[in-house]
Amino acid sequence: MAFRNAFKILYGRFNPVWAVLLFMVVLGLVVGALSYFLINPVYSALFEAGILDLTDFPSLTQILTSPAQMNVLFNDILAGIEIGELGERISMIWTDIMLIFREQSSLRVPTIILFFVLVSIFRFLLGFYELPLYKIIEGSMSCDAKFGFFSRFIGTLLLSLKYVGIKLLYTTAYDALFYLILYYLFTLFTITYAWVVAPLILVFVIVFISLRYTTLAFFGVNTAVSNDGILKSFRFAFQKGFKHFFYIFVRFLLVWTIIILLNIFFGLFTFFVGLLFTIPLCMYYIAIMNMTLYYSTTGKRYYADGKIITPPTAMRVLQ
Repeated sequence: MAFRNAFKILYGRFNPVWAVLLFMVVLGLVVGALSYFLINPVYSALFEAGILDLTDFPSLTQILTSPAQMNVLFNDILAGIEIGELGERISMIWTDIMLIFREQSSLRVPTIILFFVLVSIFRFLLGFYELPLYKIIEGSMSCDAKFGFFSRFIGTLLLSLKYVGIKLLYTTAYDALFYLILYYLFTLFTITYAWVVAPLILVFVIVFISLRYTTLAFFGVNTAVSNDGILKSFRFAFQKGFKHFFYIFVRFLLVWTIIILLNIFFGLFTFFVGLLFTIPLCMYYIAIMNMTLYYSTTGKRYYADGKIITPPTAMRVLQ
């Protein structure tokens, strides 16, 4: 029910997708500008070493400005003509890059530091869209109202600062474990066992992400709609997450399977341009899903596409 009703709310209140897209564009520009200090010295070192010589392949500009060139490249990739050659070239470039970093410690250390700083800044700033979005969704579901993103963004700025800080501490530890296990799985990835390891990695990614969102499903939601405070909302999220674990986890398994497959499909068949639309769409849907699960597990009625939805009796009895 929550899964289906989340789609109804998405369809009936679609405009916040554009607000999330604008937020991501602005965030991308900010992080992109800061990335200059990381990219410039690395680019110079790689260019001087001749690693960035890609004259044997069409440039990105040629591909994007020439429909004929794009069509030829796309057909070649589908036909498997250039896969081997391109794979060998990428492998050689990666080997050369690693060699440059091993030989130039003066480049390696600052690059690693700047990379982690940029990733931390990106992860921190990314969280600021959540509470305003939850406020908009809560208004839509509680009283069928429409609110603007910018006004809610300003109004929740201080609260978002605290919320993102606490969430970042938890997600950093969780993601570190995730990447450690993922790295180990990739070390098992050989051509001989690719048919076994590749599906295993995909299943692991979906399960681990679903667990992450199950434990945090109600953190941002409860922070946005109640006066409980950040720490109490964090505790509330874990209590509710464990109490309704199977109900929430199964739905996130389904949601993240669809999201990953959807983005892979649009990424491959639109040369990643389609991700500019699908990523904000999925971010918005996840927020709706969190709010729908919150209303369902707390037994509260809500609006979905103009109709009042009453959660199942079993959910209300659990309260």
